[in-house]
Amino acid sequence: MKNVSRYADLHFTDAKLRKKFRFLLKLAGLKFRAPKQFRHTFATLAIGSGENIQWVAKNMGHANEQITLRRYSRFVKNLTHRDGSLLVKDMASDRLKSHSEATRFSK
Repeated sequence: MKNVSRYADLHFTDAKLRKKFRFLLKLAGLKFRAPKQFRHTFATLAIGSGENIQWVAKNMGHANEQITLRRYSRFVKNLTHRDGSLLVKDMASDRLKSHSEATRFSK
């Protein structure tokens, strides 16, 4: 029988993957952290950067964005401000002023 791939005989056990993972972390100069922590790092960095929550949820494998929001909502930039500072910042910007003028005349 012909091999489909030259790697068909190779298999990875959990122990082999853990050993390789530890080696790569050490090579990169990083202290050990469980692989699942990188999942949380991805989510918090993506959400904190302003990525669409639906895109993050899909990449995380969540059934919907509500699951993602329950866990990571504190990292969504527009949900972390509770003092009106974002509104004040937008009101001071030219972007909001031009939007206000455009909507004022469209009615």
